[in-house]
Amino acid sequence: MSGSKKKSPLPVDVFIRSAPAAIRPVLRELRHLVREQLPEAEEEIKWGRPVYSLNHIVCYLAAAHDHANLGFYRGIELEDPEGLLEGEGKKLRHIKVYRNDEIRRKWYGTLLRQAARLDDG
Repeated sequence: MSGSKKKSPLPVDVFIRSAPAAIRPVLRELRHLVREQLPEAEEEIKWGRPVYSLNHIVCYLAAAHDHANLGFYRGIELEDPEGLLEGEGKKLRHIKVYRNDEIRRKWYGTLLRQAARLDDG
């Protein structure tokens, strides 16, 4: 045995590679932003999508045919003066992103940090 094993791709990498080609760069950039803002969050696949957890699930990424979603599990509780969050459910809210140049890094970072603080309570 040579002792060199080929490293298996991470499940989130597989998720991104299986998404429509046009939104893969968006998913990669959103993933990078989440990892940058929440470096201590655990990244895993649940319900067929990447989720990021501290004590509980904080946020997720989702892929559609023409956009990606950055979603927040307690999104209804987030302050959103910019009006970026969409959704009508009891708790979940998301931001639809069609292209990387739409990503508002500063404001998305603010929402991610707010969501992380909610996780403490």
